[in-house]
Amino acid sequence: MSKGFKILVAAFLSFSILFTCIGFAAVSDTLSISGSVTVPKPPKSYDYLYVSRAAITTPKTGEAVGVHDGSTNLSQPLGWATFTLDFTGATEDAPVTRSVNVDVTNASGSAYLFKELQCLVVGDGSYSPEASVTSGNLNTGTVNSEGNVVDDGTATKIEPYQSINNIALNVTSTVSAKLTLTLNFVFGFAGEADKEEAENKATVKNAVTKLEEALNDSTMFNNITKEMGKNGALGWLGMGNYVGNVVGSQTSDTELIEEIFDDTLNSVTFEDNGASNKCTVMIKYENITSAYSGSEMTLYITTTELSGTSHGDEVTVYAVVFTKNSSTGMWAQYGDIYKGWATTNDYRGYGSNSNSFDTGTWRSRGEQTFITIENDLSNKTYTIGNDVTIETAISRYENRTAVQN
Repeated sequence: MSKGFKILVAAFLSFSILFTCIGFAAVSDTLSISGSVTVPKPPKSYDYLYVSRAAITTPKTGEAVGVHDGSTNLSQPLGWATFTLDFTGATEDAPVTRSVNVDVTNASGSAYLFKELQCLVVGDGSYSPEASVTSGNLNTGTVNSEGNVVDDGTATKIEPYQSINNIALNVTSTVSAKLTLTLNFVFGFAGEADKEEAENKATVKNAVTKLEEALNDSTMFNNITKEMGKNGALGWLGMGNYVGNVVGSQTSDTELIEEIFDDTLNSVTFEDNGASNKCTVMIKYENITSAYSGSEMTLYITTTELSGTSHGDEVTVYAVVFTKNSSTGMWAQYGDIYKGWATTNDYRGYGSNSNSFDTGTWRSRGEQTFITIENDLSNKTYTIGNDVTIETAISRYENRTAVQN
């Protein structure tokens, strides 16, 4: 055996040992890039209130229901629907009335009280139609001086993950014309606990939204992948796949995280964590899904102060996956935010520090059930078990089933 060959063998064995024995901050799986395929737009997976069904009671020719959905702003819970209604043929005894019927669904963990119904004409301020609720299943609550609806026992309440069905409305116009209008179903928080829960979820959503915006900015995306190239098992070859702001990370890593998230990581409150905390995050480029192979990133986020842990300790870590749609070229959240745990280790993948956590050890914590809002506004549900990988959690999401009424 030649001396040169022996050197090559020794180098290969050394690399193999290094590659398999080090506890990396990110699991050292191989990232494969596959050809592009057309994939559907993922459903909405955030909490919000929306109109899940809208219909015209007895439609005339040319009347139609337009888009119906809801606000994604957790601080302004409302559902809305657009209609084209024909008020022509009015006599001198106008106003004229048309009847519509809607369902409103609350896909959040907060209870809401009905506050008001708004009727807005689209595109022509000269018309001022009015809307009134004629059925007894939608009652306006008392609104205090601060503009908040009060639970006085008369306001219609919509509980978490429940619907108010068959809300019959009479839409009245003061003019004889065909109008396109929007009906807004405005709600308010049923109590301080509901308001607090929505605000807490908003802190997490704000951080998630920041990463989604960065992934859809070509300059920021290049900066992210470039910085990732310095880290991980193959970082020395410019082929790394993670970046984070943990203690002990490179200064440029932390600066990039700050640029992505701005100040949204400074005060995050998870629903089961009463305090507002500063977050430590890891962004990992990894294969997770069945439909987006090679176009996925996972955000791992914890509010645990890692400096108070020891190497190998289990800490609570939440995970959320993002995917790039090959049809639109846009990155979006894929699935929900999953609660889990991971063991602490050294950010650079060697040594006995506990300044980071190993994303490869991530497992779910407790059984978790989720409801999604599909693009046709129908609902599906799925459950992930305790102690499963992020790949398994996403698999459950991809195989979600329709909600049984």
